[in-house]
Amino acid sequence: MKLIFLAITLITCFAYSNNMQVDECNVFFKEIGVRDFELGSDYQIILNSKLNFEKKHLTNGNKFLIFQEEKNILNKKRIIVYELTFRADKLIGYTFKIRIENDKKGLDYFVKVLEKLKMYNQNGFIKGDNYAFMETNEYCKKFFRFCELDFNNYIFGGVNYNVM
Repeated sequence: MKLIFLAITLITCFAYSNNMQVDECNVFFKEIGVRDFELGSDYQIILNSKLNFEKKHLTNGNKFLIFQEEKNILNKKRIIVYELTFRADKLIGYTFKIRIENDKKGLDYFVKVLEKLKMYNQNGFIKGDNYAFMETNEYCKKFFRFCELDFNNYIFGGVNYNVM
């Protein structure tokens, strides 16, 4: 009887610990119009959602889903491209990128988005007046930044969970 109780206690502690690790990795971008996904979500549930996935592929045992949507962010229509990564059919990370202007207007737009994001103060790793923010710990890497890809400027962010 003691052995069964010990086994149940260990399983409960492990599940609770794993959920706390995932909770530490959550990021919050919905205030700026970007979807927030729950790490640990099931691949099949997300695949069966009403999202219009453009690409589905498998690499090194990980599954990837890619889609885009148009949203109004700070009174400007923008296309947001999402890439979701799954391992063992569980969501272990996702990124988003939003193309912005390739001039000072783009940088000014990033600053306004950053100010709105900081106003809600849910992402503790976003501090100061930088153009790149990142936090890593033993469980995950969270990031949000202004970047240049393929000669275009983007707002880029996301999270990767390292344990699952």
